[in-house]
Amino acid sequence: MVLTLCVQQLQATAIAVIVTPRFIVIATDSKAVDDRVAPQGETCKIRKANDLFYVPNKLVRHAASGYDLDQIIQDLRGHSVVDMAAKLKEIVIGPLQGALTYSRSEDRALFKDNFGSRQAMGVILVGFEKGYPAVVDLRFIIEDLSAAEIILRTEQHGCPGRDCPQGYALVLVPQELSAAFEAKHPRHWVGNSGTVAAKAEEFVIYAARQMQASVGPPFSVFVLNSNGVQWLKPGVCRP
Repeated sequence: MVLTLCVQQLQATAIAVIVTPRFIVIATDSKAVDDRVAPQGETCKIRKANDLFYVPNKLVRHAASGYDLDQIIQDLRGHSVVDMAAKLKEIVIGPLQGALTYSRSEDRALFKDNFGSRQAMGVILVGFEKGYPAVVDLRFIIEDLSAAEIILRTEQHGCPGRDCPQGYALVLVPQELSAAFEAKHPRHWVGNSGTVAAKAEEFVIYAARQMQASVGPPFSVFVLNSNGVQWLKPGVCRP
C-alpha cells in the first residue's frame, strides 16, 4: 500500500538494516506524514522493484513538480544493486532538485524546518547476488539551504566493499538514536536471522517511543537470504 499525497515525506522514518555475510534484515515503522509532519495514515516502507527491495526516507513524492521516487525506481533497469544505484543517482537528481526548489518557493520557513539536516532524500537498495548480500545506501544532501540554486551532492555506502568489513554492515535511521541503542545492544548483528531481526525491530520500537509524533506501528520486519524473502512481520506491507 502506497499513500497518494501531494507531498509525501517519510520525514522521521525509523529504519534498521543489518547486513551479515549470510542474510539481510530490515525493520521499519509504517507511519506516514506530510511536509508539516501531520499524520497521513500508514504506508509500507519496504518496497520492491524488479529483483531488489528498497527503503526510502525523507522527500519521496511531490505532485506539483512531478517528482515521484517510487516511479523513478520502478522504471529503472539494471544488472545489479550497484548498477541500479548508479542509474538512480543520475536520473533522480533533476526531479529531486525541482521538487526541493518548488517546496522552498512555497514556504521558506517550512523548507528549513523539513530539511534542516540538509538531507533531502535517502534510499537503501538491497538484493542477494551470486549468493551474497548486496546493499547500497544513497543519501542526497543539500549543499546550502539558502543558496540561490539548490545543489545536491550524493553520499554512497555499500556492501560488499570497504564500508562492510568482514561482510557486516549497519544502517540505523534516525542516526541520532543509533549510539544510545548500540550502547544498550552491543553486537546486535551477531546471531541467527531470528535473533538479529529481533534486535532490528527493537531499534524501530525504540525510535517510535522517542519520536511518537512521526514514527509509529505497525512494524514491518523481513529477512532476505539466498533462499528468498521471509516476512517475519509484514505490518501493512503486502508480501
